[in-house]
Amino acid sequence: MATLLLLIPTLIYLHHLSLAFANVSLNSSLSTDDKHAWRSPSGEFAFGFRLLNNDTNHKLYMLAIWYDKIPNQTVVWSAKADNTLATAPTGSRLQITSQGLSLKNSTGDSIWTSTLDVIVSQGAMLDTGNFVLLNGNSEYVWQSFQNPTDTLLPNQSLNVDEKVYLNSRLTDTNYSSGRFQLYFQDGNVLLSPLAWPSQLHYNSYNVIDASGAASSFVFDISGDIYVETTNGTRIRPQGSTWGNLTLDPKGYYYRATLDVSGVFTQYSHPRNTSTGSQQGWTIMRYLPGNICSAIYNDYGSGSCGYNSYCSMQSQRPICNCPYGYSMIDPSNEFGGCQPNFTLACGQDVQTPPQELYEMRVARDFNFPLGDYEKIQPFTQDECQQSCLHDCMCAMAILGDKTCWKKRLPLGNGRAEKVNDLHFVFIKTRLSRDLYLAPNREPPPAPDSKKDDREKPILLGSLIGSLVVNSILLATVVFFILFKKKSERVVPGAASLLETNLHCFSYEALKRPPGVLVKN
Repeated sequence: MATLLLLIPTLIYLHHLSLAFANVSLNSSLSTDDKHAWRSPSGEFAFGFRLLNNDTNHKLYMLAIWYDKIPNQTVVWSAKADNTLATAPTGSRLQITSQGLSLKNSTGDSIWTSTLDVIVSQGAMLDTGNFVLLNGNSEYVWQSFQNPTDTLLPNQSLNVDEKVYLNSRLTDTNYSSGRFQLYFQDGNVLLSPLAWPSQLHYNSYNVIDASGAASSFVFDISGDIYVETTNGTRIRPQGSTWGNLTLDPKGYYYRATLDVSGVFTQYSHPRNTSTGSQQGWTIMRYLPGNICSAIYNDYGSGSCGYNSYCSMQSQRPICNCPYGYSMIDPSNEFGGCQPNFTLACGQDVQTPPQELYEMRVARDFNFPLGDYEKIQPFTQDECQQSCLHDCMCAMAILGDKTCWKKRLPLGNGRAEKVNDLHFVFIKTRLSRDLYLAPNREPPPAPDSKKDDREKPILLGSLIGSLVVNSILLATVVFFILFKKKSERVVPGAASLLETNLHCFSYEALKRPPGVLVKN
């Protein structure tokens, strides 16, 4: 009995140890045709397929890991091939083999694999949100944690020698790698825009300075985030929007995500969702404090897309279109804006610019880079007129009597508090030439548009002129022919009467009656 009592704690420990992960045996598989997933022992995380679209004829899925106990089931990892999301059509199947994970479509063509040169014995979905493959010695030979996408979870680290990094997703609904990256460089941790779709870095907009000694970027089990150096020192991010917090990992889920906007944000979500609370993910802290002004590069568009300007509202960047511009894709706020008109250059444009365009005045934003002309000193009117008569000029900004002329596309736009001498002059087509429908095909260039308007008028005038001229010509021809016919008929009639009528001269007719004329 005593021996049994001593074994009980050991059995409980072994039971909990066995629940530390849910094993997935070799040759196990998942299909897009069913709703099965490989879940962690606690059920907090799931690994499987997520539907990407609702097209009944061409449904697409992604292979992902997500929070499975919260209402919105937030995705924390997705399978990618060369930074592009691996999309699986209906009928695709994922299988664990001795070579690793293999995702194939219904015809057996490979979509994605985990690249391994060792023998796999099994897989496991851990309660940390990490899916792993193990060898015969129960060693991890592949981990989703070592192949991160845009999210870090507690107990996950990026190590400098593994050359791993975080990439933002392309849009909120497109999980392919996007325009921003968190990575190591020269022993520090940097945030930079990318020359998308390549991996070329533009100048960084945030640096966690570890004096060149960074060894890992750590998100520890308690929910704290820091850089660990080679000598064990912990360096936390700095900034007014990234402070020390009271963390409660038992009461909250935590995640850290490099957002679509380029902001690195730590979020929290209550674990207990049965209390009726509708609270979702809450922003805890983030960096940089103002992404709109932090990015300042000669290349790239900034946090927002081209031709749009960025402002901070409720701790998040918001993208805005200038007057006369609209979102290229209304479902993608960070995708940039397009002009609702065309700017035309060339000898074919005969209309004076003041009849085609107007200059709208704004005050509260700026596009500080990308100028092609700097003119000073200039007045407001001179700056406006210079842009109006320059077919290359899309916008002019006047500050302290300096006129900066800009061509499309416009980058690095941001809202700014400006002084009384700051003006933004936006060139737009006159209202009758605007096309306002989103995603509508742009109209032809001004000269061709004018020609198109004139063509029906000219064609109508030409047809009308031809009809009138034809009628006149027919009338003239008829009159001539009738006149000639008359001339031919009258003499003929006279000749028939000559035997009955006598012709008198004018002198004979003038003589008085009774006076005879001798022949």
